[in-house]
Amino acid sequence: MSAAGTVIAFTGDLAMGRHPAWRAAEAAGAVVSRKVTREVHYLVAGPNAGSAEMQARAWGIPVITEDQFCELVRFQRGAIVADLDAATAGMIRHVMATGHLEAV
Repeated sequence: MSAAGTVIAFTGDLAMGRHPAWRAAEAAGAVVSRKVTREVHYLVAGPNAGSAEMQARAWGIPVITEDQFCELVRFQRGAIVADLDAATAGMIRHVMATGHLEAV
């Protein structure tokens, strides 16, 4: 499974922050959607996701966790780390090395 060519949207509170998550998705070849539409392939839902998650589920869009998102972009590890700022790249390296999403 790869993020390349997919459309990803984000909702709720993300531990890594929305901006770093968007950059990681784009670096992995995904397109980021600012809202849930029928064209979205995955919705990454953090706590307090609200109506966006309900809409995605109603349309049959897979709703994944932030950890699952990190697994999805893991397959493009070299591209992500090369294209991101040092703090974001460090967080992604930590997730890939440990499998845990936490502040570093």
